[in-house]
Formats: sequence, C-alpha cells, structure tokens
Amino acid sequence: MIKENRLYKILVVEDNLGDFVLLEEYLSDYFLRTEIANVKSYKEFVQLINTNTDFDIIFLDLTLPDKFGLDLIKACVDLVPFLPIVVLTGYQDFNFAVQSLSLGISDYLLKEDLSATTLHKCIIYNIERHKNFLKTQESKRQYVELFQLSPNPLFVYDIKTKFILDVNDSALKKYKYTLEEFLAMKIDDLKVENKVFTDIDEDLISDDKDKKIILNSIEAHKKRNNQLLFVTCSTNKIIYKGNDSIILSIEDLTNEINQVRSIQKQNKKLREIAWTQSHLVRAPLARIMGLVNILGNDAITIEDEKGVYTMLTNATEELDSVIRKIVDETKGL
Repeated sequence: MIKENRLYKILVVEDNLGDFVLLEEYLSDYFLRTEIANVKSYKEFVQLINTNTDFDIIFLDLTLPDKFGLDLIKACVDLVPFLPIVVLTGYQDFNFAVQSLSLGISDYLLKEDLSATTLHKCIIYNIERHKNFLKTQESKRQYVELFQLSPNPLFVYDIKTKFILDVNDSALKKYKYTLEEFLAMKIDDLKVENKVFTDIDEDLISDDKDKKIILNSIEAHKKRNNQLLFVTCSTNKIIYKGNDSIILSIEDLTNEINQVRSIQKQNKKLREIAWTQSHLVRAPLARIMGLVNILGNDAITIEDEKGVYTMLTNATEELDSVIRKIVDETKGL
C-alpha cells in the first residue's frame, strides 16, 4: 500500500474517545504524516479556531455536549467557511443528510460505515473539491466586482429569448430604468430607429487615437425619459446561471456625436456667412468703388455730384446693414 507522504493537518471535533482513537488508527493506514487536533465541545472548537485555522479538513461529530444537530452545523460553517467540514454521525437519516449538505458542509459520513479506505478517499476528495469550490467562489466574486465596477453600462441577456437577465449599476444610472423594469425588457427594446447619422460628415469623427468611428456601428438607444443615447456595443458569449447568454458592453458616444453635430451646424453657418460676404457684400462695395471713380472725374457737374453722393450714401447704408447681419449671425457661433 502506497501511503500519502504529504503532511495533513486534521481537526476532529469529537467528544467520544473511542470514536476518536478509531479515526486515528484509520488515518495511520493511509497517511504517513498527520497532525491531528481533537476538541470535545463546540466551545473548545471556537476557542481553537480563534487562535489557529491552519487545518486542511475538519471532522465534526453532531452530538456535542453544548451544541448539536443543524444548529451546530450552521455555527461551524459560519465560523470556518474556508475549510471543508465532514459530518460524522451514527444516525441514518437521509433527509437530515440532505439538509446538512445544503447548509454548506462538504460531506456526510456514517460512523458505522467508516473504514480506512473510505476515510482516505473522503479526505483527498473533499480537500480538493473545497479548493475548487473556493476558486469558483473567488471567480464569481471577481466577476461580480468587475461587472458592477465597470464604468461602462453592461447588460446580460439570454441568447434565445433576448430577455435582459442582469445589468450593472452604470446601466441603471445611464438609462434611468430600475432593475425590475430592465428584467421585464428584451435587449432590443432599448434600440430606436434614428437617422441622425445620415447627415454627419465622417471626416469630423475620430477618437483619441485618431481612428475614424464607423457610423454604421453606432446605435441609438432610448433612456427612460425618452432622451437618446448614441452608443457602440461589444458582445461576448457567457454562461449565466446555466443559460447561454450574451454580455453586452455599451460605450456612450452621445457627447462626441453632439459635438460633431454642433461643429457641422457651425460650419453650415460659416458657409452661409461666406456666401453672404462673397455676394451680398460685393454688390454695394462694387457700387461704392464705381461711384468713387465717378467723383474723381473732372467733367462731373454739381448736379451729378449730388446724385452720386445720394447713391453713395444708399450703398454705404446697404453695406452697413449687411455687415451688421454678419456680426449678428456670428454671435451664436
């Protein structure tokens, strides 16, 4: 028989000396190196755990003098959720065993079925399973933290039904819906048809890395207050609570799109002003220049001068009116 050479630190919570000695003998059949601690009551268990948690596994008898049954299991699991706890009992009660496992214990063994082989398999299996369980719990915790702490709105929805299954805090703040309202919606309910992009000049759109934003990748979403959000979406497949799902990440480009639209509005106004300068200003200016040349002619009569001055006054007033209009139009830019 090949014995385990690794050091195993085992805590046995058992007030029956005979059962404890038998457990020690079974352990010696398969394990070369063990450190076994024994406490005989729940009070001693708490005192020991408060000073030392360096154990690989705990065996727990369910009939201690100061606590027993489900109350004992709950108390122990709450105290050391990071260690596998194997219940030892002399009572065959399937329903009780199921209840015990649901409370978080790692395994359930009957004392009358105990042997060196079953004990060996129990220790190896439950230590490794609990390690994997803790890794899974840590992964879930990290996922929840990443999901909730993401600055971008995140949605999880079912691939088949398209119903929203979960959202993060950023989505709640950005879209103004409650979680309950989101869970009653399909992901496509967020989208609205919007043709605002058809009149946008793509040459004005670029991100921080000077790469063009592709307009046809932008979606228009509606907030609860009917305001529009202009967003781009990225997706990944995940398994969420056993269902094939999609996690959707939203990048809000509303400010950028509004800035582009504002720039385009300014550009349009500038083009109108340029047209005004090139056409409306040119006409009175050309007349003024022509009238000035007439005034420089020595052959002009006094009556003609009066007429020229009248036309010159009208032309300057017209030019002044055009310039005032240009100034007024530029004030809004």
